[in-house]
Amino acid sequence: MWERSLASNQAPLIDAVKRQDVEGLAELLRGFLRSSLVRGIDAGDSYLTGNWRIHCLKLLDSLVSLAEQIGVARAESSQGAAAEALRNGIPAVVADIERRLAIRIDVPDVGGPYGLAVGDQLFTLNSAEYVRMAWRVSQCVAAGPLRVLEVGAGYGALAHRFLQIAQVEKYTIIDLPEIACLQAYYLGKILGPEAVSLYGEPDTGKVRILPPEALGTVDRPNVVINQDSLPEIPAAAAENYLNWIRENLDGIFFSCNHETLVPGFAVTYLPELIDRVGGFQRVSRDMCWSRPGYVEEVYVPMRQ
Repeated sequence: MWERSLASNQAPLIDAVKRQDVEGLAELLRGFLRSSLVRGIDAGDSYLTGNWRIHCLKLLDSLVSLAEQIGVARAESSQGAAAEALRNGIPAVVADIERRLAIRIDVPDVGGPYGLAVGDQLFTLNSAEYVRMAWRVSQCVAAGPLRVLEVGAGYGALAHRFLQIAQVEKYTIIDLPEIACLQAYYLGKILGPEAVSLYGEPDTGKVRILPPEALGTVDRPNVVINQDSLPEIPAAAAENYLNWIRENLDGIFFSCNHETLVPGFAVTYLPELIDRVGGFQRVSRDMCWSRPGYVEEVYVPMRQ
């Protein structure tokens, strides 16, 4: 799947880097969230020409699901009135979430985001889900300071939210070099360029972004996060990650992935991978609160 995507969706980014076209690359990055560069990670340009109103329903559902899961809205059931959480309007839901989490949850103006305006705040199709995931993982770990490894980090939105919510000593991302361009731009704009270290640079920032071949240089983490990726890469590569995690993790491995096997898309699913490599104990397995068909699991390594 990613071979196809890199050859098509991310091709302009790769071409600009190879040509060392600084101005061209800057122009691409300024609007990457509304382009094909982020296809396979987020909405990209998928909904710019379609009926955005119908996709706002999904966005609102994600906001309400976040409010329900953190306990600032009652969980809705078929026995009550529909959309009870929205009785006082969308701004009230946002305000309740922000009071409970003590952070702003609207999206930063980086990369050309588009979505739903709520007062002076903007929410994209998946922005509430990144907040929810960061909060969900934070509930499974100690207070910190945390050494986090995220395998496959999209464009860096989950990392941004986790750094807001949790006490983090070091946040390391392992991902394809092409996608690292998006992560470095996004997190560098939000956190400041001094906070982000790339492969080959001095490891002085709170965030370190590395290619897969540098996995062996990562300090022992106490949290490993994987969302939307291990089932979608070659099984051998996924097993290599899990073998490393088993031998080096001093804490929990949190996964949020689907288990739908589609040729050319997902090649395996996490419980099957875990069974192959062995050495893990599953602590919990729950359906994702806001994403039907997705499963949240927590594992710990069992080393001799």
